[in-house]
Amino acid sequence: LAARGSVLKCFVWGLGKRGRAFIRFASKYNIEIIGCYDRSVKTPDINNEYELGFIEKDEMMQSDEYIVATNKDIYMQAVSETIDPNRIINLESFCSL
Repeated sequence: LAARGSVLKCFVWGLGKRGRAFIRFASKYNIEIIGCYDRSVKTPDINNEYELGFIEKDEMMQSDEYIVATNKDIYMQAVSETIDPNRIINLESFCSL
């Protein structure tokens, strides 16, 4: 996705086990997480642990940045709600926890 040495910017949709694993991975590999969305936004422990801000889903969907959907259901919902499905990444297809 990103050229060697450049920084990929993305949102993370879903902060379960796979989402948290991706956040740890991103911090090591030049991936900047702009913000996170989870349907249970009442998870300040995750916000504090990773120092990431929560955003509203509409704000994330209107952005031009990549969205890392942490499971197949989230991926399908994101694709159905976006104008550009090419910016949605199905993390579950790469990481089956």
